Amino acid sequence: MPQLDETYSFKSGTSVYVCMLLDYDTQTAVDLLPSRKKQDLIDFFSSFPLEERQKVRFIAADMYETYRVVCKKFFPDAIYACDRFHVMQEFNRRLTEVRIRTMKGTLKGSDEYYLLKHQNHLLGIKPNAKKRIKNPDPYSKKKKDIWVDVFDPNGERTCNAHFKTWLNEYELRELLLSISDDLTEACEMRNTLSEFFRNGTKADAADRLQVILANLNRSQVKELSSQVSKPQQNFERSDKGHISNSAFFMQLPF
Repeated sequence: MPQLDETYSFKSGTSVYVCMLLDYDTQTAVDLLPSRKKQDLIDFFSSFPLEERQKVRFIAADMYETYRVVCKKFFPDAIYACDRFHVMQEFNRRLTEVRIRTMKGTLKGSDEYYLLKHQNHLLGIKPNAKKRIKNPDPYSKKKKDIWVDVFDPNGERTCNAHFKTWLNEYELRELLLSISDDLTEACEMRNTLSEFFRNGTKADAADRLQVILANLNRSQVKELSSQVSKPQQNFERSDKGHISNSAFFMQLPF
């Protein structure tokens, strides 16, 4: 399976980025183009005969429009797929958009504004995440550092200067999510998708993904529901064998 990706170039005289063509399964480089500009891609792929290009079934890349336009032109029978990293990246962008929209509706200096502005990093932490702290028992035979849940309701509290009281990460996150139902839904959806990528298997991934997409379609959060109808329809046409814990693809409309 071909994969398109770009990397920052320090020496290319034609572009800030060079375009790398990879074998997705082995992650080995196949070729390196001097730029990711449309004409450079057209010139390169024009050198391959149509009968060879028609054999390509899947192309993995990000959502860069030029890649999508060029792939549609030169690989008419291929499914353009967005890999799991870029799907999660897009969901995180949508979550940020919901947070910023919510923050713009609050009064600067208010508790809500403070949480959305200065505690938003809590939205990016997985619900079951761990953190390392010093062992509170100085006589313990265990290692000096121990791992505890970040969002332990009974976790250690620190003095919060804004609220002028003692709070832990769990309590701050609960206050943050209580500000907006849209923010809560966006965060839960992102966490659900993240868990799907970590623990999904070929046996259950297809059914679980359909549930995720159905929930997105029902969502009233505009940042979440704006671009899910076509990927859901196209998913039915894709090879379910390519949906696994190690490699996930969402077909995107050209």
